[in-house]
This record gives sequence, C-alpha cells and structure tokens, in this order.
Amino acid sequence: MARAKKNSPVPKGDMTPMIDMVFQLLIFFILTLNIVDPEGDFNLRLPKPGSAQAQQNDIINKPLRITLVSNTEGNLTKVWVGEKSCKMKTGTDPDEADVRAKIRSAMGGAAGSASDFEIELGWGGPGRDTLKYRYVIKMLGICTGEKQPDGTVKTLVEKIKFIQ
Repeated sequence: MARAKKNSPVPKGDMTPMIDMVFQLLIFFILTLNIVDPEGDFNLRLPKPGSAQAQQNDIINKPLRITLVSNTEGNLTKVWVGEKSCKMKTGTDPDEADVRAKIRSAMGGAAGSASDFEIELGWGGPGRDTLKYRYVIKMLGICTGEKQPDGTVKTLVEKIKFIQ
C-alpha cells in the first residue's frame, strides 16, 4: 500500500532577527576595538657609520646633577651644578645667570644635541625633607630656559627628572 503524501507547509525563516544580531555584534566589536600605535616606529637621527659624530655618540652621556641644599627651616642655602657651587644673590636666591652658565658649560662637553641633554634635579642638606616647593619650581624655570628681551623663551634643557 502506498503512502499518501501530506501536503505540509515548508517552514520559512525570518532573516530580520539574524541580520539585527549580526549588526549588533559588528557594532560591538568596532566600538571595543583598541587601536594602538605601531611599536618600534621611532624618529631617529642616526649618524653615518665611521663619522666623527658616530664616535662621539659612542660615549655615554651621564645626566647633569643639580643639587639644592637647604637648612632645617627648608630655605635654600646652596645650589650645586655637578661638582661646581653656584653663586647666591641673596641668602636663599640663586644667581640665575651663574646657574645657566654652569649648565651651558656642562652641555658644551656633552655629545649629541641640546635636546638630548638631561638634568637630574635633587635636594639634600639638613632640611632635605622640608625644602620649600618654590625653590624647586624656581630651579625648574632656570633650567628649562630664559625669557628673551623680545618676549620669547629660549629653551635651555628639555629633559629634567627628579632624584633623591
């Protein structure tokens, strides 16, 4: 006996919910994508091999250390640029021209450009833990540059780090 075929309807799927879900996932992944800069893309100014500058760059430059010495009240008493003591205008005010001259002198003996020169700013003395903040800020201003008569600022040192 032959089986009779039933006329059953073919199920049809609605594609709208699936398309909605695909777009939601696409938007989620686009919004959570973390775009990073490529690593190792440095702007280097390398000298030609065998040049005099290449030989100078082989010498490792140590940062210039500037030490602020304070008394127990936290007032500045002395400024050292490397191993050289700087003049003081008043008891607590360093002679800016003398400090800058000593920094320029140290920069003259450094290999590389002035933008590669680095200063380590530290403090010591009996009032090392009580040194007033204004002296540190003043020294930062002296080290970074000086105001010219036309109102522009001439940059002296760009890299300054604090040490203990």
